[in-house]
Amino acid sequence: MNDIFEVRGEPNYAAEVRQIGRLESREGLDNLMAVPWAGLQALVGKDHAPEDIMVFFPAEAQLSDKFLRENNLYRDTTLNEDPTQKGYMEKNGRVRAIRLRGVTSSALALPLSSLLRYTDTPPPVGTRFDTINGEEICRKYEKPVKAPTGAAATLPKWRRVDDTMLPQHFDTLNYWRERDRIGPHEHVVVTQKLHGTSVRIGRVPVRVKPSWKHRLARWFGIPVREYDVDVVGGSRRVIKDPNDPDQKHFYDRDIWSAAALKYGEAVPENVILYGELVGYVNSKPIQTGYTYNLPPGKYDLYVYRVSVVTPAGGLYDLSWAGVKEFCQERGLKHVPELWAGEHRNFDADKWVDARYHDDGFSNAVQLSRANTVDEGVCVRAEGVIPTILKAKSPQFFEFETKLLDEGVEILS
Repeated sequence: MNDIFEVRGEPNYAAEVRQIGRLESREGLDNLMAVPWAGLQALVGKDHAPEDIMVFFPAEAQLSDKFLRENNLYRDTTLNEDPTQKGYMEKNGRVRAIRLRGVTSSALALPLSSLLRYTDTPPPVGTRFDTINGEEICRKYEKPVKAPTGAAATLPKWRRVDDTMLPQHFDTLNYWRERDRIGPHEHVVVTQKLHGTSVRIGRVPVRVKPSWKHRLARWFGIPVREYDVDVVGGSRRVIKDPNDPDQKHFYDRDIWSAAALKYGEAVPENVILYGELVGYVNSKPIQTGYTYNLPPGKYDLYVYRVSVVTPAGGLYDLSWAGVKEFCQERGLKHVPELWAGEHRNFDADKWVDARYHDDGFSNAVQLSRANTVDEGVCVRAEGVIPTILKAKSPQFFEFETKLLDEGVEILS
């Protein structure tokens, strides 16, 4: 049998087979060693050797029930295949970023034997996967939400906006896992990664809802206008159409529609802005702990990408220099640039667990709380569609995990 290892979900939350390599001791841990991986850190027993090969899962990945059960990883022994074996995973299967005696653990390392029920032979080092032979092993953890009922469960039958006219921003991949996508001599720009909620705003073609007059005109062969141009917005995954009278709007909670109306006048026809909204939705922070010194009721947009969309749905990006000039001409803010140069001279490890504004980058957006660090940085290399990778701070992972543990809503 030829085993098939695939990444079907979000690549940042896929597992990876790798050799341990570096084992580092940590003060306070007598029987464990630290293994750095992809900007994260796993803790393994001292009986492991650098040449050992293990399977690594990142923080906020969710392991499947079958995988956990068959490997006896549940803390609740009644959930394990062998109820005499006790693991350390909770029922939700989530890999958490935690501190153990003051030492960060932000990844889970398991022996290759954990895959034996799914594969004939162990996969080679470097294999990344969330699915084996069609069976899901892990995915991105998402807080369970109640499914809508009644009228809320009925999707609208007609929409003004075609998805190709307001495409989603591509997934920003983990820098440490994907840095080979950028050549060593390529020019890169490093920008502050702000912790808010993603938004896309465009002035793009929208369908004209056919009325009885339109239908009558078509019946007589009279040409009718089928498209207008209007401002539309969107969250990371969902299109928001603030000028559609048939869409239900709750502007006190729907910050994406409100932002489309607020900033849409600055957007030329057939242009899409991709950015981060930070601050507040009325009196509620967009992201707890990261309001960037804005007062309640205020929010700001920081643009990180500007695209031109063609009538056929083709997408072409402005360069970073073009993004900055575009924003300057239209009174918009862009994410702060912190460094630029050849990729080979960039060391991501030096840019994590830091407070950029306090560390001398006066153009960085200042953090609102003294006990937090910046989320991290984004590394951009130019192209028709740019390559953008993210390097997130381990301390930020811990902060985010605690919020999820407390049930705090995190906007995507």
